[in-house]
Amino acid sequence: FTSSLTSIVMAATRSLMRRRRLPDAARRQIGVLLTYLAGAILAGGLALWNLTAVALLPLAAVAFALVLNSRRSPRPR
Repeated sequence: FTSSLTSIVMAATRSLMRRRRLPDAARRQIGVLLTYLAGAILAGGLALWNLTAVALLPLAAVAFALVLNSRRSPRPR
């Protein structure tokens, strides 16, 4: 987490100083960080609402990933 945050800050600073676009790698890291944040907020909300629902969150995430993966077009061989 710390190295990702440091990389994002360094890339953003470089980008601002050079007045260029943020590099794609930094944009990806920001996306991953925001996804992590959303998951933490969701887990916290579920813990306040119903503690057993938190235990089902990883199962739901894996099921969601499997559904998304199955919907992708097949790779050419």
